[in-house]
Amino acid sequence: MLGSNYKLFSTTHIKPMLGLKYSKIREASYLEDNLSIASVKERTIEGILGVKLANSNTLKSVIITPEIYAFAHKNIKSKIPSAQTNIIDNRILPIYIRKLPLSFSYGAKLSLKTKSIEIGINYNGTKANKFISHLGSINFKINL
Repeated sequence: MLGSNYKLFSTTHIKPMLGLKYSKIREASYLEDNLSIASVKERTIEGILGVKLANSNTLKSVIITPEIYAFAHKNIKSKIPSAQTNIIDNRILPIYIRKLPLSFSYGAKLSLKTKSIEIGINYNGTKANKFISHLGSINFKINL
């Protein structure tokens, strides 16, 4: 990912970002309850364009940083073979899997940081055609 910080106000920064994502997945074949699944090799290249907006404030000795972000993910190239399955020597029709051409991710983060401890709360959502996912997390870091 490439990006650069631009100062909007004294404590507010905006960071436009651009990047590429390469994924390579190899799964071995396996047999499960008389169902055999063939091995799969998948390769994808994805372009990413987005922006982050952050505001840092200091209250006593605690740095409070709320942040929001949004990204667009464009599928540039993908090699995903069809899934091959067999049930006791009978072949099932292949299952064709395709990557969605465009998806969006968005989220928000709030972090509280002192000299040696950082606590963060994150939310991340992904939106694509007929697909929405939500993910939340809590981070706790101690710097020794």
